[in-house]
Amino acid sequence: MTLLSKKKLMTLILSFLLVGALGILSPAFAGRYLPYGMDYGIGWYDANKTVANTEDDEMCWAAAASNILAWGNWNAGMTVFSTEDAIFQHYQNHWTDDGGLMEFGWEWWINGTNSSPTVPGWSQVDVAGGVPADGFWPQYNFYDYYYRTWEDDLAMQAIDGYLHAGYGTTIGIYTEDGGHALTIWGYDYDDQTGDYTGLIFSDSDDYLSADGSYKNLWLSSLSYDTVAGKWYIGGSNWYIGEVMALEGKPVPEPGTLVLLGFGLIGLAACRIRRK
Repeated sequence: MTLLSKKKLMTLILSFLLVGALGILSPAFAGRYLPYGMDYGIGWYDANKTVANTEDDEMCWAAAASNILAWGNWNAGMTVFSTEDAIFQHYQNHWTDDGGLMEFGWEWWINGTNSSPTVPGWSQVDVAGGVPADGFWPQYNFYDYYYRTWEDDLAMQAIDGYLHAGYGTTIGIYTEDGGHALTIWGYDYDDQTGDYTGLIFSDSDDYLSADGSYKNLWLSSLSYDTVAGKWYIGGSNWYIGEVMALEGKPVPEPGTLVLLGFGLIGLAACRIRRK
């Protein structure tokens, strides 16, 4: 993807998905659930791609995964991975610039396992040594902390449940042309009807700065198509196709952290693939 086409993608996403920056252009709503708060770096995280980087085009899944790893303290004690952008950079250093899912990125980080399908179009580890053989957190079984919902019609119920349970939550959204990943931090609702009316999220593809350092929280409208059984966002044809969540790391610090020799080399990015 060229620099020009990345800018076109930015325009497409902003025009289709984003009602406005949260707190700046907010549509009417009756209620809001924002469990982790409004403070960047505490309540929410936003790993971003960069305009000039040609190796972060397809890795939105890794950006979303990085947000949750930073939020959930799965980088605890790791000075070189102290931010979501540093984690995101590490993914790009060690994975191919292809589509993927947050699940595979989290599993690799925690337990050192890569379950990404070995077929064309799926991101794979191409530079060894990114994590120890059994991951950064071998004392924890990744699948004890991971949750997912694949049913399209249950997407918002899953988001609601995972956020109320205190999990870090991400989604895959899809059209006929492909997919994208977002990190979910809250939602709006009508407290009289109980209907979900909006999603609050961060997006690696907003491209609001040349170096990816600009952080933003977005609000998008929601609608449910009873015939299709899908939740559509922003009045567009993008629908929520899956929800993936990860619990925060347990409080005890790890016994050992094998971090020497793990440096930072590049930066990372957006296509998400669905199994």
